[in-house]
Amino acid sequence: MDTIIAQIRTLALTADEPGRASIYNDLRSLLPDLLSPMDMIMDLFNSHLRAAIVMLGMNTGLFRKLALHDSVWTSSELAKDLRVDVRLLERILRYLAANGMIEETTVGHFQAKRTTKMLADKRSEAFVLYAFETCGPASQAVPAFFADNNYDDITDNKNTPFQKAFQTDITCFEWLAKHPKLFDALQQVMTGLRSTDWFSNFDLFQQEAHRAASSQVHLGEDIFFVDVGGGHGHQCIQLRDKYPHLQGRLVLQDLPEAVNHLPSLDGVRVMAHDIFQPQTIKGARFYYLRRILHDYPDSQCIQILQHLATAMESDSRILVDEIVLPDVGAPWQATLADVSLMISLGGKERTRKQWMELANRVGLCIEEIHTYDGESSTSIIVLRQDHCYWASDISKAQAKGYSLHEEGRTIDDYPHVYHDYEGFDFTVSGTYYEYPILDDYKVYDGGSPGADRIIFNGEDEFAGLITHTGAEEYDGFVACEAV
Repeated sequence: MDTIIAQIRTLALTADEPGRASIYNDLRSLLPDLLSPMDMIMDLFNSHLRAAIVMLGMNTGLFRKLALHDSVWTSSELAKDLRVDVRLLERILRYLAANGMIEETTVGHFQAKRTTKMLADKRSEAFVLYAFETCGPASQAVPAFFADNNYDDITDNKNTPFQKAFQTDITCFEWLAKHPKLFDALQQVMTGLRSTDWFSNFDLFQQEAHRAASSQVHLGEDIFFVDVGGGHGHQCIQLRDKYPHLQGRLVLQDLPEAVNHLPSLDGVRVMAHDIFQPQTIKGARFYYLRRILHDYPDSQCIQILQHLATAMESDSRILVDEIVLPDVGAPWQATLADVSLMISLGGKERTRKQWMELANRVGLCIEEIHTYDGESSTSIIVLRQDHCYWASDISKAQAKGYSLHEEGRTIDDYPHVYHDYEGFDFTVSGTYYEYPILDDYKVYDGGSPGADRIIFNGEDEFAGLITHTGAEEYDGFVACEAV
């Protein structure tokens, strides 16, 4: 056993980031099989206490003090420097060492370890502060809230455990705006989550960014990228540095309290903007939403997307940077985010089907899903300005003159009704051709996971598609207008 543990420690120290994450997730999934019933109960009890003691360590400056030098400190030295009663501090130090957050070298002697240095980071302090003082009380209110609400799902961001915990009738974001310390902590949390380079292997975006280098526009005339709700502008800065020719064509938008006090960002236009108001930048190549829509229930996501859809031109795209939950085996980090969003904001993480349905409700279609972080299932969902109709709305497609056609047949040859064809009744006429539809929702000639029927109008001109994927999760049919 000691040999196995030593091998795992060596692997953990030498592995790259994907390897480290794989080791961690494997060990984490193994742990429940090792717990006795009492171990499980004690671990649940400890989870609440652990957050409180970490918060105490941060408030006293303990982690920063230990991490300042790779020195061994006595509890008396730390107590004197931190102005904490040594009897209290010894108990706190002992608890932190037992929970792997600091190292106890000998009796009464302590030093920093890797975890200590992570906890000493300002971003970690912001995470813990926000989690403890905002999410913590909301979590405590969860059982009573759902009992009071007949265990219904949350669809209103003014009726969540957060409102019950803080005795307020305003949304979490409205409440945070009145508590600057916690609002600033949230901004630091969001900035900390914005460091992933999502565009490096994203072919569609890279092609358009390089094409923009040769486009003949004056600075600021043609907006390439709008970061909607972009906080401190981290995404615009990354793009500006990677693609200098985009300077003047990048726009950062967020609420006044988020952007009014930002320092000037060279090459980036900063605008105060409310995502629930009409989009003032028309015809941008990309509108980018990172971790925005998961903060809101569907009804408000529709409002946000509708404002962007109205501002789009035919070549515009909306880039939704969010988790796409797998149907089975969702990562624990994603489920943590989903439940946390639900209890504080009325938001959610969404599956592929849920993203498709949300886009469809505002006349948008998913053109591509580019997953750039497989561990968390974080992806760029590319939305384009198509008019799509799901099975429940197939009559809208028929009202536009769409009809099902068969190869080599004309309207005169095929006048009758196809009864119960894939669950629907269609008047069939003209000509159709079958194409397969693949997992990325693109149409290819060859293979057949499902079939698309190309639709012609009365003049035998291409009018669109009726798609049947053959999979229940895609709701049967979708008809799309040609672009």
